[in-house]
Amino acid sequence: MSAMTGQDLPTLALTITADAADTARRALTRWLIDHGVAELSACDIVLAVTEATAEAVAHAPTSITVTATIHPARVVATVTDDGRWRDPETGLGTLRGHGLGMVEAITEHYDIAHSDDLTTLTAYFRLETA
Repeated sequence: MSAMTGQDLPTLALTITADAADTARRALTRWLIDHGVAELSACDIVLAVTEATAEAVAHAPTSITVTATIHPARVVATVTDDGRWRDPETGLGTLRGHGLGMVEAITEHYDIAHSDDLTTLTAYFRLETA
């Protein structure tokens, strides 16, 4: 079965809680499977969106929104939070700051837009054929 294009994930509006990333992961996984996205593509999409959601939980004060749309040969997913952008901590002695590198490695590409009160990561994933 090939992916059903033109399908939108019902918007996930999450409050900042310890299980917000898990809630997003479960909902996104089910939606991707239900809409015929190949397992390899689904795994990459879920990994990147879960990482972005976990980062939002760590840095945003109150809320996260997750959306996704299946296009021909591509899925576009967004994670928006009400936090202020901070450059990742990197370097020796820190175990943080590797999430965006992981997102970069598994996406076709991604963009980050930020303002005083919102940060949005938009990730583009090439779909593998089933």
